[in-house]
Amino acid sequence: MLNRLLIPRFGSHLAASITRADIAGIHADYGKSHPYGANRFICVVRKMFIVGRQLGMIPEEMRNPGTEIQRFPEHKRRRYVTPAEIPRLAAAINDDPNEFAGHALWLLLLTGVRRNEILAAKWADVDWDNKTLYIGKTKNGEAVLTPLSRAAIARLKLIPKFNDNPFIICGAIPGKPLAYLDAMWRRIRLKTGFHDLRIHDLRRTVGSWLVRDGASLHLVGAVLNHKDQKTTAGYAYFQTEDRQKALDRHGRKIVQITKGGVQRRAKHNPPVDAPSEGNQKLPRVSEYQIGDSPRSVDDRTYRHRRAGFGRTSQLGGRLLVRVPHERPCRARATFTPAVI
Repeated sequence: MLNRLLIPRFGSHLAASITRADIAGIHADYGKSHPYGANRFICVVRKMFIVGRQLGMIPEEMRNPGTEIQRFPEHKRRRYVTPAEIPRLAAAINDDPNEFAGHALWLLLLTGVRRNEILAAKWADVDWDNKTLYIGKTKNGEAVLTPLSRAAIARLKLIPKFNDNPFIICGAIPGKPLAYLDAMWRRIRLKTGFHDLRIHDLRRTVGSWLVRDGASLHLVGAVLNHKDQKTTAGYAYFQTEDRQKALDRHGRKIVQITKGGVQRRAKHNPPVDAPSEGNQKLPRVSEYQIGDSPRSVDDRTYRHRRAGFGRTSQLGGRLLVRVPHERPCRARATFTPAVI
């Protein structure tokens, strides 16, 4: 990244002459097309100047030009290969002409190790008896023994061995490993149509499938060799089964409460069609008045409104209900003055 972005522009300058404005300009230009990469760039620059100060290569009083730069917003990436996508991806890997690159991608899917770790693995690192792969140097700086599943062991047995090359994933140069998987991956994405899928998403696929299968986050962190538990905590998003069960319990409570409310309301307000003493046939009159009794007003008003006979108005302390004489359930009620 430094060779691509910093050296071409400031390779002939002294490190002490580089300012924050210079780094911010590169960050802004590169961020138009690669916002995440631009953020990684300022992280590298910041670390470079920290180490340079520790080694005495830059003045102590110099401000780090990689700090206090507004970064581009980033969103957590949750892309992984779904069960519906696996057959198409597997077919594209198997059909690709680069055999060793295909084996590498299969091992990434089966072990969850990082790309550079599988490319640097040697046959001597495989313990066939204990079914483990020793990775001497990982991203977090610690050696790790990666367990190998039966599927991973079967895949390793399919990879050809060469006497002049100790690496599992051999490259075109004798005695050297395969350096890049990018060319094959571009062909696979073009063939499958998974244009948003990255090689690192294969590692995320392992973690997400383990979580969906019921593995604990602690176990997933151990399998993926996460040093920071916050990284593993992001896989809680894929615990869809647990979240679904929690929402099911919540939904049952809501339904029970609302059903109880409906039943209580129905108990106090029975439907008009239900037989009851108060639900008698109404007289065919145009108008009638109801006395001041709250009980009679509530009962009669409820029956008329439920039956669609009209609307009510309050005049002079007494309730007047206007009931159309013809087809009372269809007609709209109107109000007329009344003399009481």
